Parts: sequence; C-alpha cells; structure tokens
Amino acid sequence: MKKLSIFLLTMITLIGFSSCEHDDDVVFTAQPDPEGVVFTSPVAANYTLSSAASNNLAERFVWNGVDFEAPTTVTYELQGSTEQDFSDFNVIGTTSETNLGVTVAEMMSLATDAGLDNDPATEDMPNTGTIYFRVRAYAGNGSGNSLEEISEIISVNVTLPED
Repeated sequence: MKKLSIFLLTMITLIGFSSCEHDDDVVFTAQPDPEGVVFTSPVAANYTLSSAASNNLAERFVWNGVDFEAPTTVTYELQGSTEQDFSDFNVIGTTSETNLGVTVAEMMSLATDAGLDNDPATEDMPNTGTIYFRVRAYAGNGSGNSLEEISEIISVNVTLPED
C-alpha cells in the first residue's frame, strides 16, 4: 500500500510539472475585422450652426465595434474634413467607446475651414456647404499602428445663419 501511495504521489507530481510547461507559447495575431467599422446612427439633413450655441452638442456619431480577434485595446478616432477625399483632415477626438460627440464649435471650425461664413457682405463666401466625417479604428493605443479599419465617409450639410 505504501508503494502504491508513493507511486501515485510521484505520478501526480510529474503531471503537475508537465501541465504548466506550454503556457508561455500562446501567441495572438490581430486580424482585420471583415465587417469593418460603420456608422450606425443617421445624420440630420442639415445642421444650422450658431456661435451662440457653440458649447452645445451638434451630433453624437455612433458606430459599430471592431473585433481584431486578439486581446487588444481598440481605439477609435473620429476625423473631420473639408475635402471628400480626406487629403487634409482634423482629428475631432479619440476614444475607446463606439461613439463620440461633436460640438457646434467643432463643426463651425470645419465649416470655416471649408470657406463658409455668416457675413452677408461677403458674396464670394457662401453660408451653406458640406463637411465630411469618418471614423478610424486601430488596434492598441499608438496611432501609428498599421492594423486599422476606416469607415465610409459621411457628408454633413451645414448652414451658418447670416447675422
């Protein structure tokens, strides 16, 4: 009986040592999400932007979550541009959430960059135009990460009421 107990104890010890030897070999490789990132909330037909309401929320952009199939942080970057091809853009904000609010002031800044103004004396500068938004999702916290998903561009019509 004593020999059987020693044998069982030896077997349990050997199994215990061998069960933990491969835990460090796990490697995760992030993969692109086949669904990508897509805006899920509609935008209004037109936004009337007034400097009196500059601190108010103009729009809360909402998009789906991205799964890179690895245990990593996903960072979302909302970008705004005056050009539809996004050759030049501003980063409105970054978040780990699937939504981000844009204030009237931020939209007005983009509208001004697009050449819009609310002065009726300047005929060559219209007070109505279009600005563009998209969202970029990338793995990790560093913005230089090469694994990313970029949404389709949405256009937003804005009006700066003449004073």
